Parts: sequence; structure tokens; C-alpha cells
Amino acid sequence: MHVGILLFDDVEVLDFAGPLEVFSLAECHVLTLANTTPIVARGGLSVVPTLSLETCPPLDLIVVPGGPGTRRINQDDPVVDWLRGRRASTPVIASVCTGALLVGRAGLLDGRQATTHFRAYDVLREVAPRAEVVEGVRILDTGDLATSAGVSAGVDLALALVGRLVSPEVAGRVRATIEWPS
Repeated sequence: MHVGILLFDDVEVLDFAGPLEVFSLAECHVLTLANTTPIVARGGLSVVPTLSLETCPPLDLIVVPGGPGTRRINQDDPVVDWLRGRRASTPVIASVCTGALLVGRAGLLDGRQATTHFRAYDVLREVAPRAEVVEGVRILDTGDLATSAGVSAGVDLALALVGRLVSPEVAGRVRATIEWPS
């Protein structure tokens, strides 16, 4: 399985690093992707993405993490355009935390259920007024679109996706390896 994790300045570290660890341990081919390089994540962590958005190959799954940087990426940003353009050729798009704001800005939540960090429910309603924002859930997986609550919920989301897209046995092995509670 080919997984692309979108990066941008001020991305929440655990939002991308938690899923990256899960998918890597599940032996997926994981790429980090960004419009610029390097990116500076929350807390000042400098990260050099694997590829640019322009050189990204076809993917089975795109993970869109959250963080303060999601609030600065507007509807006409090249990152949102890229995400919108990738929808038709990518079987599953998943967001962690406020990554749902970018997915919403791309119009991918229209007519769909979605969740996000509890402090961003109202912002998501503003960004994606045609989405149904579901509060109080850690993961919302509708098949081709999956969203999660904040930060640590991204690990839960990644484990659930590994269980569904790879195998429950592999997800169980990864859960045990990272000592993640059941």
C-alpha cells in the first residue's frame, strides 16, 4: 500500500508522525509530501519531505494531518488544489485533527460526515458548511473518507485503516509493537 502524508509549515508533529510510524511498521510504502521544503513543524521541528506535490506518484491513501498551519492554508492554496485534484485517483483520503479543515476547503466533505479536534468543530462547520460535523467521536471512517479527532486519535485512525486496508493481524502486530492500548 502506498501512503502519502501531507506536510506543511506548523503541522502538528504527532498528527503526522504517529500515523507515519503505524503505516511504516505495517510495511506500507510511506512518503511525506509538501509544496515547499523544508517544512517547519509545530515546535520548530524541521522536516525534509520525501517528495514535492508535483512529483508525487499515485497513492492508495493520503493522510492530511492538522495543526495551526491548517488555518493559514486558504481555499485557493496550491496544497488544497492538489488535494482536490488527487481525489478522483486516490481510493482513501484521511484527516487527523484539523487536517479536516484542508479536506473541507477542497470540497471533499460536502454531503459527508466528518469529525475533527473538539476545539475546531465550529471552524469546520464554517469551512465545510455542507458537511455534517459529528462531535464526540475519535474516528469516523466512511470508506473512501476517514477523519479523526485531535492529535493522538491519528494513531487510532491509522491502526483502524491498517486493519481495514492491510489486515487485522497486521494492525494487531503494530498495536503490540507500539504498545498502544486496545
